[in-house]
Parts: sequence; structure tokens; C-alpha cells
Amino acid sequence: MQENINIFKLAMSLSALECKAISLLKKVVSKKELQGINILFLGRKSKLSKILNNIKKFPNSEKPKIGKIVNETRNFIQKLIEECNIKINKKSYIKSLAHNIDVTLPGRNTLFGNKHPLTIISENILHSLNLLGFSLFEGPEVEHDYYNFEALNIPKNHPSRDMQDTFYVDSDLILRTHTSSVQIRAMLNIKSLPMKIVSVGKVYRRDQDVSHSPMFHQV
Repeated sequence: MQENINIFKLAMSLSALECKAISLLKKVVSKKELQGINILFLGRKSKLSKILNNIKKFPNSEKPKIGKIVNETRNFIQKLIEECNIKINKKSYIKSLAHNIDVTLPGRNTLFGNKHPLTIISENILHSLNLLGFSLFEGPEVEHDYYNFEALNIPKNHPSRDMQDTFYVDSDLILRTHTSSVQIRAMLNIKSLPMKIVSVGKVYRRDQDVSHSPMFHQV
């Protein structure tokens, strides 16, 4: 019975200590004040430290419970102090910005990088041909065998098919081996003659060594 009374009294005392810490920390506005509170509640001469130092005087049956509730209070107050420190730092930072930022200065543009060299070259080529009356015509990179080979008089047994070594998606669909397939699509879609078209884009062939890539660009 006496043990429970001792634990209860200590718990009430520590609860009052937590309330006092909360009250004082609400009024803190500087690092110096915060340091003083840290010493008051967590320093060597603080009430918590005295209890922990004198824990050996308590009965063995009470020591674990006393140590537990004292450490819980210590951790609670320490967390409050850390949170208060973060708030002070944030206010200090915001205050420093107010003195260092000139809001009348023009904004800084965000750089998003540059165009790829291949894009630049393609645009230059298209611009030059456009001045000569050519229009850009685009086609799919995944192409039908008909547009890529058959309609260009390249039948199944034509040797150039072996030379180009095609990537097949299925028996009819391929990754185009040249942009010439666009010529067929243009002739089927453009009704007015004469027509002047140009196509620039990626093409694919099973060819890879020091001077070749399986994907390259063609005009």
C-alpha cells in the first residue's frame, strides 16, 4: 500500500513538472531563454536528476516503476524543448530573409536545358527545305511491312531485306528501316500534285558496332 502511495505522489509531482515546463516554454522567444529552461528541467541540479541520483534510496520493488515514470517525464520535456528550438530557428530564419531579400529585383528564369544536337540539326534541315517549298510529312515508327517494303517494290525475297535486317514486332508489323515508308503514305493521302514532302525521324536496323547504332535518324 505504501509503495502505491509513493508512486502516486511521485507521478503527481512529475505531472506538475510537465505542466510547468509547458507553461514556461510557451513564453520562450530566444535561445538563451531556452537554454535556461533546459538547465532548469534537465540539468545536473534539476529535480529529475536528483530523483534519478537518489533512486538507490527507494525500495527495490519501487525502483523500476520510479525509473520508468521519471524517464518518461524527462523524454517528454526534452521533446518539448526540441520542438521549441525548431520554432525559434524557423522564426530566426524567416526574420533573416526579411532583411536579405529585395522583392523589387526581377525574378530569375528557370533553365530547362538545351535542345539535343540531333533535334537542332533536324530543325535546321527542315527549315532549309521548307524555304524551298517542301512540307513536313510524318509517319509511324512501328510500320506495316507493306508500307516499308512491298509498296516500295521490295518483295519478300529481295536481298535488301537481309541487308537491313529488320526488327519484327509480328509477321506484319516492324520497326521501320527507313523513312521512305512515309513517301507511300503521303502519295496515298495527298491528292493535289505536284507534291514536295520531307520526312525526318528515327529508323531501326539490327546493326550495332563502333560506327553503327540499331536506332538512328534519317531524312
